[in-house]
Amino acid sequence: MAANNRRENKKSVFDLLNYFYMLIILLLTVYPFYYCLVLAFNEGTDALRGGIYLWPRKFVLDNFSFILGNDLLLTAAKNSLLRTLFGTTLSVALNALVAYGLSKQFLAGRKFYLLLFAVTMYISGGLIPSYIIMGKLGLIDSFLIYILPGAFNFFYTLLLMAYYQAIPDSLVESAEMDGAGNYYIFYKIILPLSLPVIATVALFAGVEQWNNYLDTMIYTKSSSLETLQSIMRKLINEADIYNKMQEEMSKHGVTSSFQAAVSPFTIRVATMIVTTLPIMFLYPFLQRYFVKGIMIGAIKG
Repeated sequence: MAANNRRENKKSVFDLLNYFYMLIILLLTVYPFYYCLVLAFNEGTDALRGGIYLWPRKFVLDNFSFILGNDLLLTAAKNSLLRTLFGTTLSVALNALVAYGLSKQFLAGRKFYLLLFAVTMYISGGLIPSYIIMGKLGLIDSFLIYILPGAFNFFYTLLLMAYYQAIPDSLVESAEMDGAGNYYIFYKIILPLSLPVIATVALFAGVEQWNNYLDTMIYTKSSSLETLQSIMRKLINEADIYNKMQEEMSKHGVTSSFQAAVSPFTIRVATMIVTTLPIMFLYPFLQRYFVKGIMIGAIKG
């Protein structure tokens, strides 16, 4: 009995220390985002004074009004949303089909394909050759530059392959005995059973599409193809973008008092909040699929 009590006491102390440690980690993780949120709701000129930690000193909505009323940022938000939607859909569909074929041991040339695709994970053609190829394909300064080049990702294919191989062969064999073809088996049997790993790949691909700004910076010239992340980069690195947005707001009859209530600093943090929220809201709905999809592939391996 005494030994059991000691074990229970040790467990209680461990749980208490573990909770305290996790609370510290939570605060260190959440507070930077909360701090940006506080600054985004504070008056721009007042925020430059500093000393704001827990809540806005002068609460205003002008920073978000500035963003939501700016044509350049609205266009960028539309482009980010469309590229994430179409790019993720195509990436999931393509990688799922390729992974299903490569998961079959009897596929002719399977080892060659695996080796060929594995090389792409470690060796890149380089920026200049890539730019030349994109130009030859007519993708420069085109919305398709966001969709086509990154559609296939061998890492996603490996995740899907590991999950497919964990599905019992008896399911496929019984369907084949009933006369089902490969496409029917894939769409009616494999895909419904693969929702966890599909959600995992969709989350990876969606975050990559949403956060990417390099393709905008390298392959596009038109302002109509700007994305939120590219605007965010310019807000951080280029003061000119703020002046351009101020000019656009003036054209729409925005008062000088409103413009004085915002600053490049608070516009940056407000834009950061806007670009982060969609992924933060999406992740909780996919978390249970995400964890299951990763773990099953790891156990199978």
